[in-house]
Amino acid sequence: LIEPLMGSHELVINGKRKTCRIDAISFQPEGLGAATRLRELKMQRSHQPVPSFAALDIGGGNCSVVGLNADGEVAGFAQTTPGVMTLYSDIATAIATRQGGIAPTDDAVRLGVELGTLKLGGYGAMDFQDLYATALPQSLQSRLSEIRAKAGGILDRAAVKVVCGGGANLPGLMAQLPDGFVKANNPQQLESQGLLEYAHRLADPLED
Repeated sequence: LIEPLMGSHELVINGKRKTCRIDAISFQPEGLGAATRLRELKMQRSHQPVPSFAALDIGGGNCSVVGLNADGEVAGFAQTTPGVMTLYSDIATAIATRQGGIAPTDDAVRLGVELGTLKLGGYGAMDFQDLYATALPQSLQSRLSEIRAKAGGILDRAAVKVVCGGGANLPGLMAQLPDGFVKANNPQQLESQGLLEYAHRLADPLED
């Protein structure tokens, strides 16, 4: 995996050809980018001391949490599987049980959830709003329980707890979370933006 990534690469970004060079690769915990980006935004908007952060990243295949202390150093990390995709699968199974037939595809459920219609395929005749209302808190509490068991108090110690990742956009998600959690703006873009900033910091730690 690493060897093909090293060296120079020609990329086309927004129609413009660019050259990038990769000299070093470092593996970091998932969610680090989101936590780093949030901390940088806080520093840009306020002259007050930056508090400790915890980023709860709810993804399709897994859920993770990464904590940063007040100095921006990694305070802890934990990850659990599965992620949001198991919610879609549970709903599809419940639909099949209700109808006594073949389960719809997970993708058909996903479209309904992501579009906020809670209908199969996004605009189909089958409404699964009641099944979603039951499945979401069950799935979320299961993921949170596993994360808390593995995280060693990361969430409890953090002054700011932010939800990010694609799962942050699930309808009704924030109402199911304990008090103290906030949803990030552009939750799906934070990870890549923050990892770029973190990589820049590693490459030149003295640059402000």
